[in-house]
Amino acid sequence: MSRRQLTAFLPAPDADSVNVVRARWDPETAARISAHITVVHDLRREHLERLGAVMSSDAIAVRLGDARCWGEPEGGISVTVTDPVGALARVRRVLGVVDRVGLAYEPHVTLIHPATALDVDAAWDAVRSMTFDVPLTIDTLHVISWNGARWDVVKAVPLGPALPGSRGSGWM
Repeated sequence: MSRRQLTAFLPAPDADSVNVVRARWDPETAARISAHITVVHDLRREHLERLGAVMSSDAIAVRLGDARCWGEPEGGISVTVTDPVGALARVRRVLGVVDRVGLAYEPHVTLIHPATALDVDAAWDAVRSMTFDVPLTIDTLHVISWNGARWDVVKAVPLGPALPGSRGSGWM
């Protein structure tokens, strides 16, 4: 089976500001996949079998935050994602995802991947003070698969109605 993930793509136009940064400092990764939150990195057969239960979940309200690096910029640069009601964690529980010991799931949007960045130190200098501060509503999750050159969408997983107070009505 090919490598698969469960992903929440950032909706337009909010993804645009993130994608501009990604294209400038990590054009290789930006060409492979649009700005997203990876919900499950290693989507296995048993997770796929439980996707129907996720479809009954409400839309996911999150907020993009500040740029940050994983320890040092060489570890990667991302945007923090706040999930105030734990909706992403709930999806992972419903699917039966178990975190590896010492590696807890932390929602984020990768800005610059350390393996493909043009100049990670210059990128960090440019983005370290960025704050996106954008509330988002994710109404669809996507199963994606690596084809050797880019990530392709294999399946769209629509979620239930938006949570009260989500984007457009003053959430957070």
